[in-house]
Amino acid sequence: MKAGNIVTMNPVHFLLNMASLISYPIIMRPLLERTLPISKKEFDAIMADREAAILKTLFLK
Repeated sequence: MKAGNIVTMNPVHFLLNMASLISYPIIMRPLLERTLPISKKEFDAIMADREAAILKTLFLK
């Protein structure tokens, strides 16, 4: 945060945000696969794309 690479916030909030963004789709996978009109392969591709989305959400360029 001091270096300006991360949005300034309470470090606890940063860790909670990171944990939530990473774990929620994994925990919810069975429900999401049943309710969203996507295949398991498409879900895996979406999860791969989330890496960039999570980094963009948590870190500044």
